[in-house]
Amino acid sequence: MVEKHFKKKAGREAWEPFLEDMRTKLYANERTPAARERTPLRAIADLIEHSVPRQNGVERVITFNFDDLLERELTRRGFPHTVVPDEERRSHAGFKIVHPHGYLPKSGPIDRQGIIFNETDYHDLTESVFHWGLSEIIASLRHSTVLFIGLSMSDPSLRRLLDAAKNSNIPAHWQIQKRHSISDSDFPRVMEDVAARAQRHAAHMNGPKKVRTWTPRCHPWRSASGRHL
Repeated sequence: MVEKHFKKKAGREAWEPFLEDMRTKLYANERTPAARERTPLRAIADLIEHSVPRQNGVERVITFNFDDLLERELTRRGFPHTVVPDEERRSHAGFKIVHPHGYLPKSGPIDRQGIIFNETDYHDLTESVFHWGLSEIIASLRHSTVLFIGLSMSDPSLRRLLDAAKNSNIPAHWQIQKRHSISDSDFPRVMEDVAARAQRHAAHMNGPKKVRTWTPRCHPWRSASGRHL
C-alpha cells in the first residue's frame, strides 16, 4: 500500500526516496551490543566462523531479511564472504550470504529490481519456475542439512518448497524456534491485544466501513494448578 502510494504520486521517480525511507526505518532501532554481550546474531556468526565448509560445516546462509547485520558482523571479524542479492553473483566463489528477497544495506546503492516487497513482487517470485532464489533454496533443501532460524514454518510457500525438494536421499533439516508461553494472569491481556489487532486489520481491509466491535470474554480458564480464572 505504501509503495503504491509513492508510485501513484510520483511515478518511477518515487522508487529511490521510497527505498531510502525504507532503509531509514529498517535500521532506526539498531543497537550496538556490548563487547562481551551474547546475541543470536553473534551466535550465528560463531557457527559460521568456526565451521569448515564441505566438511559438515556451514556452506552458505539464505536469509529472507533485507538487512546487512550478519554481513557487517562477519566483516568485523575479518571473515571473507560474498553477498548474493541477484543471479549474477551466484557463481562467485567463497562463503555466500544469499538474499532471495533482496538486499538493503545500511549504506551504499540500492537495486529496486531485487527487492521483493509488495504482493506483485512476491507472486512474480513464486510463479517463476526458474527464479534464481528458488533454485538456491531447493538445491540447499535437497543436498544439505538446513538449519531454520527465526521462521515459524507456517508460510505455505516455504512448505511448498519443502515438498518440492523431497526425495529418497533428502538430508535431515532442523529448526530453532523460541517457545512462548502465556501465564494465567496474562491471558486476559493477551486476548485483548488479539482483539485490538483484529480490529485494526479489519479497519484496514474495510476502509471507512464500520467495523463490528468484538470484545473478548474471558471464560473460566482452568490453569495447570487446577484453579479457574
